[in-house]
Amino acid sequence: MEEPASDRQSKEANDYAKSRLEAEIEGAEIAYRNTKNPLFVWHAMHIIGISCEGASRKIDFGLGFTLKIPAWCLDYFIEAAQVVEHLSWSIDPRRRDSVEAELDPQQRVSALPAALGFVRPGWNAFAERDSLRGVRFMVKRVDELRDEGMSYEKATQQAAEFYGYSDVRAFRRRIADWRRVYTDSNYQEPDET
Repeated sequence: MEEPASDRQSKEANDYAKSRLEAEIEGAEIAYRNTKNPLFVWHAMHIIGISCEGASRKIDFGLGFTLKIPAWCLDYFIEAAQVVEHLSWSIDPRRRDSVEAELDPQQRVSALPAALGFVRPGWNAFAERDSLRGVRFMVKRVDELRDEGMSYEKATQQAAEFYGYSDVRAFRRRIADWRRVYTDSNYQEPDET
């Protein structure tokens, strides 16, 4: 007996949604490996949370599937739990000697962003993510122009003009920065010819 068309369409829609979410999580993993920006872990967990089922969920998205927490996210959360535990005992996780530093509560709160990887000297996880967010559309435009048969040089020149860049080299650097974050290490930037 053949399954009804509505059931088959529902299954196809669920399969498509699941594959899209899994691809988003894979992209977050690549970005996390390349930058160590913990916001990518939290982004993956947000996506996983959308697919969770259970009594504790206030919103049921009704997707019909759940996603498992990947090992790379668990690794981060286990390390983060250790950091929080150390801070709860006044141990400064930034020190390698694991000696109680007798941090007061305010010092512990102040140490938390760096200890969890959200800030480093001269770097901020939120600033990096904001910077990359807009570039995604620029990359998409360049890729569309390339798919139409345009050379990399012409595509980036046209996209730079479209986005108001007078310096095409600066535009190409932004594209290259985005690809370094979101592309696996096997990626090769196209020739500029």
